[in-house]
Amino acid sequence: MARRASLASAAALTRAAEDLAKQCPLMARLYEELGPPPIRAIRPDFSGLVQIVCGQQVSAASAAAIWRRVATGLGAVDAARIRKSSERELASLGLSKPKIRTLQALAAAEASGALNIAAINRASDESVFETLTSLHGIGPWTAEIYLLFALHRADVFPAGDLALQFAAAHLLEADERFAPAVLLDVAERWRPWRAVAARMLWNDYGRRREAATLAAKAIVERASKKPLKARK
Repeated sequence: MARRASLASAAALTRAAEDLAKQCPLMARLYEELGPPPIRAIRPDFSGLVQIVCGQQVSAASAAAIWRRVATGLGAVDAARIRKSSERELASLGLSKPKIRTLQALAAAEASGALNIAAINRASDESVFETLTSLHGIGPWTAEIYLLFALHRADVFPAGDLALQFAAAHLLEADERFAPAVLLDVAERWRPWRAVAARMLWNDYGRRREAATLAAKAIVERASKKPLKARK
């Protein structure tokens, strides 16, 4: 079996980003503007899956807040702790009912042997994806994020991610965000570094969101300092 490329270190990620920039002029532009994307790591274990579940269908800020509460509230974020926790306790940490059901299902799968993290981590991208998505509450996005940030796989692209849909459309000057199927076709040009392309697109999306937020704040500040006209 061919050795899988890994993006586990900053040096490896930089080399991959440089290769991608040589391969794609659009990515070359992002690389010139932003440099290599930052390393983001999630633990390749049960707690890592929990962290990703916390981020399902919420903003990055909300995901981080929920994860902090869960990690602090539970202490040891493992399957045994989830099994011992009541729904009320889990809900008090900011978890929605669907997320609670997903975590309970993952904990039960770990106890039954249906979820074997050590075996998953050694498997191919395709096998990791198939195994994880067979579990309750784990869809393509969750499995792909685990492959990207827990296992550091190099050629994974979560086309269902809204930020990527908007970022790629902006990069290619499309009129609207790409549908997942369209984005998958677009991402073919970035093989075998699709995970690097995803990181660079997220980086660009974050930059533009930050710039828009700062611009909006500046407008509000200018408006607040503008003297009111006297009523006639």
